[in-house]
Amino acid sequence: MRPLRLLLDGFGSYREPADVDFSDVEFFALVGPTGSGKSTVIDGLCFALYGTVPRWGRENVIAQALAPAANACRVCLVFEAAGQRYGVVRALVRDKKGLVHTKEARLERLDPQLPASAPLPDLLAASVESLAEGPDQVKSGIQEILGLTYEHFTQSVLLPQGRFSEFLHAKPADRQGLLVELLAFGIYEMVGQQARRRAEAARERLRAAESARQGLADASEHAEKAAADRVQALTALARTAEEKLAVIGKVAAEAELAAQQAQAAAAEAALLAGLRTPGEVVGLAARIGAADKLVAGRAGERDLAEKAESAALLARDALGELAGAERLREAYANQRTLEAGRELAALGGTSSPHRSVRICSLGTTSFA
Repeated sequence: MRPLRLLLDGFGSYREPADVDFSDVEFFALVGPTGSGKSTVIDGLCFALYGTVPRWGRENVIAQALAPAANACRVCLVFEAAGQRYGVVRALVRDKKGLVHTKEARLERLDPQLPASAPLPDLLAASVESLAEGPDQVKSGIQEILGLTYEHFTQSVLLPQGRFSEFLHAKPADRQGLLVELLAFGIYEMVGQQARRRAEAARERLRAAESARQGLADASEHAEKAAADRVQALTALARTAEEKLAVIGKVAAEAELAAQQAQAAAAEAALLAGLRTPGEVVGLAARIGAADKLVAGRAGERDLAEKAESAALLARDALGELAGAERLREAYANQRTLEAGRELAALGGTSSPHRSVRICSLGTTSFA
């Protein structure tokens, strides 16, 4: 992490805005009399990142950030990390009851094309992406960007005021313990333990590899070729086995289907075995034969009747109209009646005075 610009306004001993520019230096030292605000610059940098300062004691104490008689403060920090530029802003305010609250806390990714010496408001206005809002969210975002918690930052990057003097005047044994505490050496101890475990595991793998290598002492080009031929033969055998297994699987499926069909056929055969011929069926074939002969005879008679009917119809058509035939029949009948009357008259010698014969104009005869 490389700080570029720091603004302190109403923070600690800085009642008026103070803009600290780190952009044009690689190393720097803050020099001045006691109480001139050297430590406050470092405190402002730490407060901008994590929202607290080591010498305040507890992490949730923020009231000491405000300058005496100040009711508000604002700290802005522009820094670079892993090739990216970021801006963090924290602002506090004191309410009517004298309690200090966080008014603003935000973390943003800034445009790195703007020169770091540009006015700080312009740098902060060149926001590319908003990363976090709120005190805790900004702290979490800083930890993700820097890869350091507040404790690790104050132990390895920012040495709290007074601890260095304590370190210089401590006994050798205490100095080692303090150094371990300041630099969080415990994590390196864990790294060392893990490294030793990995080294031991590597040695075990090495011993196993050497043992396996000794077992290959008889290896030669001829043995390698034989092994390659054996692998090729086994590969071909595996393919053949797979083909046979596929055929066996197909046959097994067909056998299963055949077994199911056989089972169904057996069930149907069992049902058919229970069938019995009804008593009235005996002699049915003979009766059916006789009935067939009778039907054949009646069919012949029907054919003869149809032929006779056809002949009668032809004869009727040859006779002409029915009305003429009826008139002829009546005329013949009248003639026979007249002949009978004459015969009666001849036999009797006289005719009855009250009897007469009338011949109708239509050729019919009636007696009066």
